[in-house]
Amino acid sequence: MSLGDKFTSGYRGINAFNSGVIKLLVARENDWIEEKLSAILTQSPRIDFEPLIASIVFGRTEGKTSLFKNVECIVPGCSFKIDHTHNGASVSEYIDWNAISYKTLPHDPAEILFQSVSEVVNRNQGGYFVVRLSGGMDSTGILLSLMEAVDVSRIIAITYRYLMGTSNQDEVSARHLCKIFGIRQIIIDFEPHSLFHRLPSPVPPVLNMRTINFKVYEEERKRIGSICGDNYTLFDGHGGDHVFCEKIPFGIIKELFFHGSLLTSCRKLLQIARLHGINMKDVLLMHTNSMHYLITEAQCYFSKDVIKNLHYDRKTVSEERKSALQEAILDNGTSLTLSLTENDIFPFTDQRMIGYGLKLRVEESFDTTSKRFQYRKAINDRYKFVFTRKDKGHITGAYQSALSVNKDRVINLLRHGQFATHGLLNLEGIERAIETSSHGIGGVSFILMKLIAAELIFEGYL
Repeated sequence: MSLGDKFTSGYRGINAFNSGVIKLLVARENDWIEEKLSAILTQSPRIDFEPLIASIVFGRTEGKTSLFKNVECIVPGCSFKIDHTHNGASVSEYIDWNAISYKTLPHDPAEILFQSVSEVVNRNQGGYFVVRLSGGMDSTGILLSLMEAVDVSRIIAITYRYLMGTSNQDEVSARHLCKIFGIRQIIIDFEPHSLFHRLPSPVPPVLNMRTINFKVYEEERKRIGSICGDNYTLFDGHGGDHVFCEKIPFGIIKELFFHGSLLTSCRKLLQIARLHGINMKDVLLMHTNSMHYLITEAQCYFSKDVIKNLHYDRKTVSEERKSALQEAILDNGTSLTLSLTENDIFPFTDQRMIGYGLKLRVEESFDTTSKRFQYRKAINDRYKFVFTRKDKGHITGAYQSALSVNKDRVINLLRHGQFATHGLLNLEGIERAIETSSHGIGGVSFILMKLIAAELIFEGYL
């Protein structure tokens, strides 16, 4: 595929995993043509609100990748096909699960991780290797793999902190690891004033959450560059929780029961209840309660007409697992649209790792105290390293402070943005939510953050 290529009905293609490139296809008469963003924007494309809102409320897999009508964005790891319709031709973007599951894979996720990391190291002889290190399971696994593949003198850890929040624990854990292994470390403070700035140039029309804090990545590049110039590769651990089932599928208990595993289903029901600190009845109602919560939350941000059209289909365990894996692929693929992070490497959305996640036995991944057993065991067996940290650091407080510092900017962005112009928002509810959150009450809504990210992208086209 290259710019100017024309695709007609019946064509099938793929954007390879970790290709580092997003393909933009545009409808032109009865064909689809790959074009540059600048050429697309001259055509004044229309926003495709319905799938965008679905992805904002329910997650990326419920909408489509592109924010525009008659434009498709094929991210790394996604396949596409051109279908004939009565109006010409349409593009379907999808993950080819059959091709992924067909491949023979190592049974050991630590080996898959090492293969992915070492292949990148072998392609970049002589440079430095940077890992965003929080001290959690995924970034620590990458660090251990890097240490097996390359001398520690060529490894740099970069850790973010926000002094007023639980991300402090990231710094404590990461510092401890760096001290033990002799790794050079960069600490970057997550500053609230670094968020919600206007983008310096247009970015491809996909929902990229990094647009909210792109200035943080500017600082990151500057700090790394002061040590090793441009001669480095950066590893990011996002996607590990998706692969190894940090979020247990809601339907696992019922599926175990209906497949004749009564004893196993009862044992796992009790384990999930204890793991989440809830009663067993609430475990069985988790899907219903979760969807009710999302719809209720969406009412704070969208108009009544939008809420009436929202719907979510119940998924099987297999479908939920595929959605989780696809979410990771799309998260990492769309993050590449920010030029500051376009060279990031994501080992946990390597095709082999996604294939492992697809075959992972969910019921064997947790007990009453812990999740992600397969990954924990593999890392321990290979590196004799035991994960002791159970919590995850959060920078919620930084976002709340940023909303307080930039409250007028954010409210004006949403009040005069594309969603409001088309009458799709509950502006009173949004302003109330921003006011509440900016005072440090009730956390920060993912729906609100996605709305802001979308409007930042649209603002960049004006």
